[in-house]
Amino acid sequence: NMLQLILIGDRSMVQVKKMEIAINTLALPQHNFQLINKDNMLNRNHPAYGKEKQPGGTLFICQGQSCSMPISDSTQIENEIAVIIKKANYA
Repeated sequence: NMLQLILIGDRSMVQVKKMEIAINTLALPQHNFQLINKDNMLNRNHPAYGKEKQPGGTLFICQGQSCSMPISDSTQIENEIAVIIKKANYA
């Protein structure tokens, strides 16, 4: 399954920008990145729908119908993705 990275937040916020930069600097296997804000809502059927925790930005790393716990610190992104890739045997 392809990794899906869902960042929920306002791109004008510093923390959301830091998270987006952190994601874009990683060399990832096949993945889909989406920035979701108030103007383009996440589908109600998506497993991350309604789970965002931080007003400053929340990232979910998803595979199929399963998503990570909410990530709100840009410094955690690389480690979280590495764990998921290792578990899925992408590397």
